[in-house]
Amino acid sequence: MRLSLFLPGLLPVLAALSVPASVQAQSNAILPVPLRPKVDVSFRSCHQTTASGLGYSVLRPATGRRVQSSDVVVVNYVMYSADDGTIFDEGVNVALPVDGLIPGATEGLQLAAQGGVFRFCIPAVLGYGASGVGPIPVNANLVFQAEVTEVTDRQVFEQHKRAD
Repeated sequence: MRLSLFLPGLLPVLAALSVPASVQAQSNAILPVPLRPKVDVSFRSCHQTTASGLGYSVLRPATGRRVQSSDVVVVNYVMYSADDGTIFDEGVNVALPVDGLIPGATEGLQLAAQGGVFRFCIPAVLGYGASGVGPIPVNANLVFQAEVTEVTDRQVFEQHKRAD
């Protein structure tokens, strides 16, 4: 959601708050670009581990169809560093071929089902490993949080995609 949607109701509240001098003094600071928000440490761990070393937590139980390796899933997701919380990627309503992802995401999504929200703690060996990619450094341990909004057989997905 955009902050502008909330501004009319927030303005009286914000006006009543006093801004500390230390914050006012920093208001001329230059924001680093691109923005690299950090995820709090409390969101960087998982409660269970598979035999391969993949960590996972069920944040909201699923009630729909279970994900198979041959499926395409539509997800709302965020991927970030398990070490320092740097966000590397995020998306809303993104279609992903399950077997076309890094090994940790492929394995993790097969533990998931439609309607659920899951957090996967992906060790570097199940991620990008020694190669890294883009902003993701070599040997980075990752966290992939995904809300699975749709699960579709790949053939059905491809047929619908061609029809559009």
